[in-house]
Amino acid sequence: MRPAFELRKRQIYGLLLLAAVLLIAALCRAPLRDIFPPGWWRAW
Repeated sequence: MRPAFELRKRQIYGLLLLAAVLLIAALCRAPLRDIFPPGWWRAW
């Protein structure tokens, strides 16, 4: 494979990993009532 393609693939995986880490950190810091407000299950 071309080196440029490998670099692009690593950049995409790195950004996805960074986004996942930020999402997990935000979910851990947020209170549970903000993530699942009362009556959230009624939206379905």
